[in-house]
Amino acid sequence: MSSPTKTQSNAVIRLAHLLFIFSIVPLLFTGLRIAVANEPALIRLAMLLPQGDVHTWHFRSALLLAFAIGLYIMGRIKRRRLPNLKHPSISMMAFNITHYLAWALLTVSLTTGVQLILGWHFLPVEWTLRLHLISAISMAVYFIVHSAVAFIALPWRQVLKAFVISGQRITWAWLILLGMTVLVTFSAWLMTQPKTLKVGMTDQSIELDGDLREAAWAQANTVRVQTYQGYRQPTQGTLVTIKALRDNKNIYFYISWPDSTRSQMHVPLIKTEEGWKVVQTDLKQANENTFYEDKLAVMFTQSSSLAGGGTVQLGEQPLKDQPAPPSKRGLHYTTNGQIADVWHWKSVRTGLSLGQADDNYFGPPSPSDSEYKRYTGGYQKDRDDCEHLVRWDGSDFQTKPECGGYVMNWTLYDDGIITPLRLPANKALLKRLGQANFDANESDFGSWWLDWEDTIAYHPDEDNYPLNTIIPSVLSLGPFSQGRGDVEAVGYWRDGLWQVELKRALDTGSEFDLEITNESYLWVSTFDHSQTRHSYHIKPVRLELN
Repeated sequence: MSSPTKTQSNAVIRLAHLLFIFSIVPLLFTGLRIAVANEPALIRLAMLLPQGDVHTWHFRSALLLAFAIGLYIMGRIKRRRLPNLKHPSISMMAFNITHYLAWALLTVSLTTGVQLILGWHFLPVEWTLRLHLISAISMAVYFIVHSAVAFIALPWRQVLKAFVISGQRITWAWLILLGMTVLVTFSAWLMTQPKTLKVGMTDQSIELDGDLREAAWAQANTVRVQTYQGYRQPTQGTLVTIKALRDNKNIYFYISWPDSTRSQMHVPLIKTEEGWKVVQTDLKQANENTFYEDKLAVMFTQSSSLAGGGTVQLGEQPLKDQPAPPSKRGLHYTTNGQIADVWHWKSVRTGLSLGQADDNYFGPPSPSDSEYKRYTGGYQKDRDDCEHLVRWDGSDFQTKPECGGYVMNWTLYDDGIITPLRLPANKALLKRLGQANFDANESDFGSWWLDWEDTIAYHPDEDNYPLNTIIPSVLSLGPFSQGRGDVEAVGYWRDGLWQVELKRALDTGSEFDLEITNESYLWVSTFDHSQTRHSYHIKPVRLELN
């Protein structure tokens, strides 16, 4: 007859077995979905994987796994003996080895996962990510092998008993369960606590110049956020430095990050024997990573949920009734009816040319309004009266002078031949571009946009530019004057470092903006001449307004 202690131990271990299954399966599948977004080699698995806010489910599954491990350890303390094996060819040593292998893989998987959440990297970020992925895949292989070994080595009834919890009284086992619940809950709370950026008050005038010239900046608090997984960005990740100040009306940010090259050549146009073409590698799939400008995205949320505050929905088509994202990696939108405020500093289109960041937002997904436009889910521009910045009046394209902004220099995009919307009014304007350099590993210089007033309408009779002439694709109409123009921004690149200063009213009064308060959470992403493959971080930064 089994002793009460052994019965209680068995019950705890069997509960742990059940929790292992309920945690490992979703943990593996959600983890692979996250990996697919950054690992093209895994794209064949995409159809088998879940879509949507998988980061949240991945974290919850990891907590359940940690809970199961704790229960299993506590149960084993009182019950050390493994089952007798029936198959003479399977030794106890071989069976034990599978257990040791499992513990090694679980240790690697959990410790690397915790490092990614906390931003502690005892190894280079790239190694941490690789180990996390490899250990997860290895765990899947282990469970298949372990299950096969168990059914070969043990009577099948004994295997099934591993998942049947006895109904006998197990008082101390319930105490263990309660203790593990408290421990895991506290650990989860501790891991998800965001960094805090104290926003000091200043009465000094802050001039936006992309530098820290004012004395007030010397007293400003600083946080540093380790981001990673950005395309073409260092394998060890990109460290973003953030400072903040405020006065009674506005908030100011200074954000800097290393970037070995100044990238301003935004899909320019080149004249070929067939006509004008857009210089690009994968623009239509929203995956241009060579001929694109450097960018910075700053997001504010009211949620501190890991990995984007609930705005990241991964998958090749997370919204079944809407078009698939061209990149097949996912969309940004919210599912709780709230919005996330997004300031998108595009170094050419809005930064150097307009002195602004594009004021956008992530909200509930909008329906697709055109089969020709890239579907962006809930990623929208702040709405105003300037949806169409350029209109055809029957003889020429006319701008809305009350709007400002920028437009792309083509009437209809195509990967092949396109018709430019405008041509430079004179060839001397192209000297501003400097020497065009198509090497993505080298910096480009010059002014890679054209002001609308410096151009003329395209007409074949005016197209007397020689072959291989390069002209910008960005036509600047002047600063945004309505909803998209709420954020002033000035930045410059020098000696391998981007430095950007941003300014916005604490409360714009717009329904598409969030008021900056002590309940605001900050996120940053950097783009190294990449259209969509930005770096990111897991935990937000909480703002504390002094």
